[in-house]
Amino acid sequence: MKLQKHAAAFLVIFEAIDGAIATLDKIPPNPPTPDSNQSLTLALLGKEAPLLEHTTAYVRTVVSSIVTHVGERYAMPSVSAQAKRLEASLGGSAGPVEIKGLLKELRTRLFDELTERQFLYVPPDRVKFFNEPLLMGKEVNDRFPKAIDDIEDAGRCLALGQGTACVMHTMRVMECGLRALGNALGIPYAPSWEAYLRQISSRIDEKHKNKTSKWKKDQVFYRDLSGDLLTVKQAWRNPTMHVDRKYSVEEAEQIFTAAKHFMHRLANHFSEREMMKLLM
Repeated sequence: MKLQKHAAAFLVIFEAIDGAIATLDKIPPNPPTPDSNQSLTLALLGKEAPLLEHTTAYVRTVVSSIVTHVGERYAMPSVSAQAKRLEASLGGSAGPVEIKGLLKELRTRLFDELTERQFLYVPPDRVKFFNEPLLMGKEVNDRFPKAIDDIEDAGRCLALGQGTACVMHTMRVMECGLRALGNALGIPYAPSWEAYLRQISSRIDEKHKNKTSKWKKDQVFYRDLSGDLLTVKQAWRNPTMHVDRKYSVEEAEQIFTAAKHFMHRLANHFSEREMMKLLM
């Protein structure tokens, strides 16, 4: 939900509370009743006459709405507790002064709870990274389901200005592609990018006569991807592993875009069935 919708919702709630308080302000503590003895008794005891039925129903509607939309949706326990206390008083013989005091306390608690909340601002030009579930394209999500969480986390970090964290998640995404590429070339699991790249380079440099027709057909594809991986490794991945290297949001977006192109090319080259075999 956008911040403007949150703000509008709470503005309506505060206005509803203030409206109920204003209504109660117009009611005298002990309004005349058909039974003058009852009015005199209440006055002598220092008690209020209970609210009229239609006023009680109005205030109860306001309180019930707050319980539903604030207490449950936004998890504000102190507001929920005060609202339930108000509901209990409305079910008894409380008068306007008592109910008004409870409403003012409800408003104070709501204000206090909101003061404790913190909201993160996402610049308009980066909202797409926060909300878009297919940041690298549907093909990449379909071919690399294990990378989806890191793709989404990288996007959120980018939206929230966490450049270095975005790069870390992006490297994890590319590692999924690296392993698939290694399996496609018949390379067993390797413990590092360096080991993978060394074996990939070795396969690419094999003598032409030893390569199958499919390998010859795909040779340019593999060579291009190998070059992309080597560039990423030297320029970004290795420095990322050191604590003294930090990335700006602009740098992180460039890296994310490069990874997106790499993963997109890989996803489009293999069918979903072929990729399932490569990732087994």
